[in-house]
Amino acid sequence: MNTGLVEALMRVIEKLRAAELRLLAQGLPEYAREVRVRMEALSRYRDALITRRLRDDSAKLAALTEDLDGCSADLALYLEEKVKADRAMNAVLGMVTSALAVLAALTDPV
Repeated sequence: MNTGLVEALMRVIEKLRAAELRLLAQGLPEYAREVRVRMEALSRYRDALITRRLRDDSAKLAALTEDLDGCSADLALYLEEKVKADRAMNAVLGMVTSALAVLAALTDPV
């Protein structure tokens, strides 16, 4: 949606509303009706532009949400694998520490 277009339409609609009131004040209701018809048509067009933008934004948000769900699943798998790797590393470090303690005990001159 072109935000500038919507803003311009809103300004034109406001000017038409003022013109309609002036025409009514001048006792020209038939001209005021013509202005109102055009103002309502522009209002419908403006509303359609806004609605289309909202629909587009909703579709983009749905796609981003889907992507985020996929990223969350990938992150959960990564973290699960990282926890497994950390546990394995801790087990290896524990064995190395035990082996070093045994080696130190064997090489310790008593």
